[in-house]
Amino acid sequence: MITHGLKFLGMTPAEFSSRNLGNKKGGKGVVHLFLFKKMLLEYLNTWLVSHGFGEEQRAMLSQLLTPESYRKCCGAAGMKVDTQWMGLKAGSTRLLIQFVKNAVYSQSMDQYLKQAIKNTMDPKDVIQAVQTLKDALDELQACFQKESGPQAPGKKNEIEKAESQVMDKSFTVPLAELVTPEQEKLDVDGQLSQWQEYLEEVFGQWVSFILNDSSSTTLAESMKEMAIVQASQQKDGQKVLIYDCKTAGEASSHPNTRQPPFKPKDLTKWVCVLDGGKFRNEGQIQSAFLDLEGKLFSKESQKFIVLTTQKSLGDRKERVKGFVNQSENLHVMCTGGPLEIENKPRLYLPDATTHGTLLGYFKAPSFLDGECWRVDPVSKRKMLGTNGKILTGGAAADPLPKPKFEDGLEPMSWHFTGKQVWEEILHAMEAQVVIAATCLDHLLPCVCLEMRVPIVVSCWTEEHRQALKTKIMKCLWGMFLDETSPHHQPALCKLLNLKNSKRKVPPPGLPKAAAPKKARASKTAKKDGDDDMGDPDETESVEKNLPDPNKPDPKVKAAPKQSGRKAGNSSTGSDEAKAKLLEKLMGAAG
Repeated sequence: MITHGLKFLGMTPAEFSSRNLGNKKGGKGVVHLFLFKKMLLEYLNTWLVSHGFGEEQRAMLSQLLTPESYRKCCGAAGMKVDTQWMGLKAGSTRLLIQFVKNAVYSQSMDQYLKQAIKNTMDPKDVIQAVQTLKDALDELQACFQKESGPQAPGKKNEIEKAESQVMDKSFTVPLAELVTPEQEKLDVDGQLSQWQEYLEEVFGQWVSFILNDSSSTTLAESMKEMAIVQASQQKDGQKVLIYDCKTAGEASSHPNTRQPPFKPKDLTKWVCVLDGGKFRNEGQIQSAFLDLEGKLFSKESQKFIVLTTQKSLGDRKERVKGFVNQSENLHVMCTGGPLEIENKPRLYLPDATTHGTLLGYFKAPSFLDGECWRVDPVSKRKMLGTNGKILTGGAAADPLPKPKFEDGLEPMSWHFTGKQVWEEILHAMEAQVVIAATCLDHLLPCVCLEMRVPIVVSCWTEEHRQALKTKIMKCLWGMFLDETSPHHQPALCKLLNLKNSKRKVPPPGLPKAAAPKKARASKTAKKDGDDDMGDPDETESVEKNLPDPNKPDPKVKAAPKQSGRKAGNSSTGSDEAKAKLLEKLMGAAG
């Protein structure tokens, strides 16, 4: 493009100076303009396919993708070629050539494009902002529709499907994902299917999804149609949109140690921003609050600090190098004046209130913790799609390997935020509705369910939405069975006979003391026929509920193989030897 500009557009070397190539203050220069024009050509190819254009138009565009091939077909200033072949092409094809010439290979639109890309580099948004481009594409589409005649309904559906992903509203979580086969056998009257429908009903009252389209225009149009968004506009209260830099996709290389790079263009009017401990993000976050004309709009900012224990952060890594960053900033951007929240005690920080800037001192859940959602790596790639993988710059110095899990699963997010942090944020903000802009896992939606706060969850793909819905609905089903939850359903517990089969957690040390009691009871029963240990069935059921000290813990079985962290020696063999010796002594004494 630089050669094309110098030789055929009359541009001078001065226009390619370091000052004009890129603005150090974050502005867009000539390099950004040329990059956008390349992106516009790529988008135009997708646009032709999604709107059902024929082979002629798509083949024509393929000959216009580089300056050299364009000049060969259409010529340029000072380079004339025979263009009579255009007379044999359809009118829509000629309009397509004219669009490419004006928007890409000439300077006629440059002043409008430079202004538009200050706000966004997304071609779809720029076309909406530059009326000339929008009108040209509308004319092109109208001309093609006139040439091709009425469109068949089946073809129209295929085009709509190709243009964007569509959420499958009929998808529901299978009953087998919610109950065990034994519990399903207890359902003789088919009541579980009714509870499954009720689960969907409650879920729909509090949680909804939106696909994270790369275009903010499409995203805004989709959100305007959502019932929760329309209802919240008619009611006063905090509308909180949360953008967590740590989970805004996944880094394309070494995602276990690298966070995805912060993308200011994805942030236009967010309210809460967790910066992932990257303090250099603060300036970019502030400058990302732009209107459609690229101007900063008025806002008030309040910063809070989130502290995490050093050990819990170190346990997430194979080995710890250098210093551990334990602090992270929470930027609260308010568009309606300064932040106003009630002064009340913090949930997890003693002697502190919500008017303090320290949010809390938390322990980061490990990858083996129940809060961590681990999935199959192949399924994870499908869930993230192409937009969810964020390119990183440069090679990592001495990169750490990913932790390995024996079950082959890995965390959906290597940098997920713990449940307590979300509880503390929502407790302080008293949100009327939450929009989760960077939601990879289930924790924030589940906290919103527990606090009865409606939430809109942004997903990368339809596969991500279905997997996330399944995970959240399993959590909601668990709330139905939890006596401490506001969603508790005693009738469901009775149906599943959970009250009788409820396991009690044994006090520490009880498993070791249980074995000798069992041995003494059996000897007494043989001698006297009188069992002083109570009902045999009751004793047996209690023993079944106690963990076997010789059976490996399933959590340990799934633990990551971390280099440099050797597990302690097992004492199982010595315990067995002591037990055998004790048995011999008791036999000799008897």
